[in-house]
Amino acid sequence: MLALTVPAQLAWLEETLAHATAKWRFTFIHHTVGGNAGNPVDSAYGRGGGRAARVGEQAIVHDLLMRHGVQIFFYAHDHVFTDMVVDGIHYALPGTTSAPWRFDGSETGYEEYWSDSGHGRVSVTPERLRVEFVNLEGDVLHSFEVPPRS
Repeated sequence: MLALTVPAQLAWLEETLAHATAKWRFTFIHHTVGGNAGNPVDSAYGRGGGRAARVGEQAIVHDLLMRHGVQIFFYAHDHVFTDMVVDGIHYALPGTTSAPWRFDGSETGYEEYWSDSGHGRVSVTPERLRVEFVNLEGDVLHSFEVPPRS
């Protein structure tokens, strides 16, 4: 699991977020830097998404996201679609297009998720940002909108 104990990494993240001026703010990472999954092994491996918002070093990241108005924390790693809102921040996992692994709730800890293959689609206009989870057949399984920052 990636550790943010390297002061330069944490300083870079804080500096980048502190100077962000966009009306929508989101981050991308492979997996959270804390885990809270369906079992101890998968938790140690960094699974659990929003369930890990207050675990280990992810708590440091989560506090930075809140302080600097980040609206979406996109991540991967668990190979399903899920969207969990923690303190107003969407922990959005936009699925997988080709990996053969399909993790279930016993591994991820997620109560609501879709195991379909597919992708995330982000549409941005000056007035709105919309995220959709789209399966391989083109069906939208889940969507949400994020209002612009004021």
